Amino acid sequence: MATYYTNWSKSGGSSPNGAQYTVNGKNVTYYNDVKYKFVVTEKVDKDNNKSTFVVNKYAVFYYTWDDAPATLRITMKSKIPKSASYKSETKTVTSSKSSNGYVYVGQDSFTVSHNEDGTGSTTFVGLGTYTGGSGTVYTRTVSKNLDMTKINRTSTITSNATSSTKFGDTINFSINRKNSGFTHDIKYSMYDASGTIATNVSVSQEWTIPVSLISNTPNNSNPTITIICYTKSGNTVIGSESYSFKCLVPDDYKPLCSISIEEIGVVPNDWNVYVKGKSKLKVTVNTSKNIENDTASVKSIVSKIDNEIYQENPFSTNLLKNEGEIKINSIVTDSRGRTTEENKLIDVIDYFAPTILNCKIIRCNADGTLNDEGTYAKASIQYSIASVDNLNSKKVKVIYGSVEKSAILSDYEGTYTFTDLFSGLETNSSYNFEFQLIDQFEVIPQSFNLTPAYVTKSLLSGGKGVTFGQVATEEGLHSYMKSEFHDDLKSKNINVSGLKIEKNAEGSWILYAED
Repeated sequence: MATYYTNWSKSGGSSPNGAQYTVNGKNVTYYNDVKYKFVVTEKVDKDNNKSTFVVNKYAVFYYTWDDAPATLRITMKSKIPKSASYKSETKTVTSSKSSNGYVYVGQDSFTVSHNEDGTGSTTFVGLGTYTGGSGTVYTRTVSKNLDMTKINRTSTITSNATSSTKFGDTINFSINRKNSGFTHDIKYSMYDASGTIATNVSVSQEWTIPVSLISNTPNNSNPTITIICYTKSGNTVIGSESYSFKCLVPDDYKPLCSISIEEIGVVPNDWNVYVKGKSKLKVTVNTSKNIENDTASVKSIVSKIDNEIYQENPFSTNLLKNEGEIKINSIVTDSRGRTTEENKLIDVIDYFAPTILNCKIIRCNADGTLNDEGTYAKASIQYSIASVDNLNSKKVKVIYGSVEKSAILSDYEGTYTFTDLFSGLETNSSYNFEFQLIDQFEVIPQSFNLTPAYVTKSLLSGGKGVTFGQVATEEGLHSYMKSEFHDDLKSKNINVSGLKIEKNAEGSWILYAED
């Protein structure tokens, strides 16, 4: 809304020009002036690309000659645009003692069309006139250029794309235009890619979304495509509207992977098995693209085996700690967040270290018959070895000094007695032998002490020692036989396997543990 004023009538200026008189010795100013006001309001008709201008007309008759009011017949005219014909109202106006005492005269209205692009401008002209008592006609005018409110004449565009629309699908665009003569150019943009879909389109257009655009979205499986519709009147573009929708990269754009395994532990290569506690694996996850020239990249590879998680590729495991069927699981994630999963099963064979259940050396004769006083010795061992699918080696050794005897075992568990005898053993000497139970991975040792040969009674050279049941080797009384005493046994101190027996002050025997 805008308000426009004419100048004051008679004075011709922006302020009334009163007549000066002297009354009773005082200067007095009397007014007899007219001014016109036009209030212009625009009402926009978007559907018809027009505006209606409503002009409300007002006038003030500023009169102070008499106390009684005066009247004046005035005419007010207006027109929009300047080339139009005037519309006019005439009204008798009563005077006002105030220069702002406007009274309503009438209303005019004018309809003006906008340009095709919705813009527009026009001119307003307002005129006021009256005839004075002397017959003089007093006229005042005002003229203003008006900028019309712009109407959006740009067409809007939509499509039938849905949340499941994929690259390679065909969609249809619908255009709502404001004028049946308008045509449209349709373009698209997505990231750095852009192009023209069609030109001079009326109200609909079909489009197959190019699969080639997928190369521009390596990091997003559901990018946004923006459609720009340019509205044209003839060859003149009057505006544009955009519309966006999400488009899915097809599911077959995803990574592929396979798992390869290399045994890097201590298991012989020609065994072609995996062994608990002895096998280590070097695992390589080989990645590829399901669609050639796919621009997505591998972001992460996460693998799990034997309850351990690995995020490197390739990676080496710890020694396998479980037997049975073991699963290697790898998940590859690409830069779009697409994943692929691969599983590989391996059989891990149980393994335990060789176990010596019992071992011994016994004296014998040269033909192997037992003889507690023999100078030959026979070795035997009770054992258990993990078979590892009958691939494991099994061997036993007995060593005394520089003498070594060995045998390849025929079974993985049982008792083995050497037929090859140790010889040259003295009856009055003890000997320390070492057994070794050996498989592919471990050597398990165990010592055995062979005591001197058995005799009923043996006197130590020098006469300070006697031994029963074995050759005397040290001073004192020693018995390696079951002993029974049938008379009083008197002793101040008796030591029994860490226990001590003593007679106390009262004459009683007490048994206690030594510190």
